[in-house]
Amino acid sequence: METPLDQIDVARLQRGDAAAWREFVRAAAPRLRAIVSRALAPAGRAADVPDVLQDVFARLCHDDFRVLRTFDPRKGKLSAWLAVLTARAGVDHLRKHRAAPAPLEHAPEQATPAAVAGQDIPLPPDVLSPQQELILRLCYEDDLEVAEIAAILSTEPQTVRSQRHKALERLRAFFAGRKYF
Repeated sequence: METPLDQIDVARLQRGDAAAWREFVRAAAPRLRAIVSRALAPAGRAADVPDVLQDVFARLCHDDFRVLRTFDPRKGKLSAWLAVLTARAGVDHLRKHRAAPAPLEHAPEQATPAAVAGQDIPLPPDVLSPQQELILRLCYEDDLEVAEIAAILSTEPQTVRSQRHKALERLRAFFAGRKYF
């Protein structure tokens, strides 16, 4: 079903015809606003809808209508093409304004792991080899780098990485099999 938006003469828009643009904006704005709103509202950015909508129209006009000239009526309808363009603009806006995670330095003291608080990490008995347990303690309690641990143990850094990986796998398997911690 063809909408009034699909009946717009794109060639007139590309020439910058003011009357064609008024008609186009009147026909396109409600649909594009709804698309942007569906993208931004769940992220709590509904107040940004007018800005993104304006950005979509500005992109169409920018650089002598460069983006608008990419529309090919043989490939689809103008309404569908605009819907894709608008949805991408909404996603781009969310990416650009994504909230940065709070640094760990600002985490409350209760959220700080036991090892950071100067306590030993409780490890289940008979799950790890003595070397694996030592590597985990040096890595996570003493906060040593792999190269430092390798130097202490007189081994290769790859051996330390491999033993750490195996130890973590064993711990994951052990805790995955438990119903309660």
